[in-house]
Amino acid sequence: MEAIMFKNASIAVTICAVSLLVLAGCGQMRGTSHTNDTAPRQFPSYFKQLTTFGNYDVSNPRLAEGPKDDQFTIVDTHGSVTLDIGQGLSFYSTGGPDITVYMPNDRPANYTVHVRHARHEEANWTEIGRGRGPGDFDLDPYYSGAADFLQIRNEGTEPLYIDAVRALNVRHD
Repeated sequence: MEAIMFKNASIAVTICAVSLLVLAGCGQMRGTSHTNDTAPRQFPSYFKQLTTFGNYDVSNPRLAEGPKDDQFTIVDTHGSVTLDIGQGLSFYSTGGPDITVYMPNDRPANYTVHVRHARHEEANWTEIGRGRGPGDFDLDPYYSGAADFLQIRNEGTEPLYIDAVRALNVRHD
């Protein structure tokens, strides 16, 4: 009987020890990094939410959410689609490309990319670049600080096909 209890206790201790080692090895004990607990955790993220405002002359706007999947939001001439990086998140500049817009190479259209950091419709948009086809955009020197929202406006005469939009530098607010 004592041998069975000792064996069960030994297994329980081993499971706990292995669990702690796995968590520590991932650097994610209680959601913080052990390398620098004061720095915000940054990571790339696809835009995950469509806003309730700023979507004009657009078909299938929700298809621009999430990772690339070859399903397209179609923005008609002079239309726009507005995306939110997600509640409690913001994206920001780190000196290189900050935003990637994914679209098919065989359907280029002229568009502008705008950002803002405000959770109300009246806030001003800042243009950070112009594109034709897929491309990367840098917030510098047009926008400083963190942003929550991104808007893509079709400035051309052809429909604009958007597969996905990715922010390369995201952090928890």
